[in-house]
Amino acid sequence: MFLLIGCAAAFLYGPVSRARVRRFAERQQLPITATNGHLVIAYLATTRRWRTVGLLVGLAAFNTWALVHNGLGLNSTALLAGWFVGALIAEARVLHLAPAGPRQASLQPRRLPAYLGPISRWVLPAAVGLTTAGMLIAVAFAIRRGESVVLVLAWWIAALVIAGVVWYTQLRVLRRPQPLAEPDVIAADDAVRSRSLHVLAGSGATLVLYCCIAQLGWVWLSVGVPDGRAIIAGEAVATLLIPLLGYGIATASWRVRRDLGVA
Repeated sequence: MFLLIGCAAAFLYGPVSRARVRRFAERQQLPITATNGHLVIAYLATTRRWRTVGLLVGLAAFNTWALVHNGLGLNSTALLAGWFVGALIAEARVLHLAPAGPRQASLQPRRLPAYLGPISRWVLPAAVGLTTAGMLIAVAFAIRRGESVVLVLAWWIAALVIAGVVWYTQLRVLRRPQPLAEPDVIAADDAVRSRSLHVLAGSGATLVLYCCIAQLGWVWLSVGVPDGRAIIAGEAVATLLIPLLGYGIATASWRVRRDLGVA
């Protein structure tokens, strides 16, 4: 655990590798030039820093809880949740990376289809719908058994708050003023905007689906399913697949299409 903390701390302010810049360029199909490279590097450095901080906070939060129960260790769910929270904060911080100088207003309204693929656009609403369905199921079981619905509603409200924050941040990223610059810098700004929206969609969906797991876990405990091993296995599979889905959305390849943004 201490080795992980040391490596993460050293990773916070290290240089951005050429491999990371190349992966970004490949995912966004963006030619890197001498004039737009600094914008991409600043974006990658900021996001890496906050994701690492989120990972460390998740580790610290779990071990604070574990100390109360006389133990230390690693918990994948806490680490992943911390990483995705850090990713959300990072994309919000990217709003401040726009270069100083004159700004230009786009004659074409910027719309999500230009910057996000169809799956990436709908994954967060689908996660909210699934969590809402889980809430209704859990509330029905709670009322039937005469139990409190406070915890179930708390997880559902948390999911809605996460989705609302993500949606608001996506709108800010989409509408952020664009610098008056050379075409390659404009292309890099669009690429950063698109990657931010992808990461926000993937991170938000992951955290919302974590809330859904918590709701369904409450239902399973309330019903008292005889085979506890099946429940544990199901939660383990979901805990593994959900972050893979979020990571897949966050790293999905997409070339910005201005023509798709026309009303």
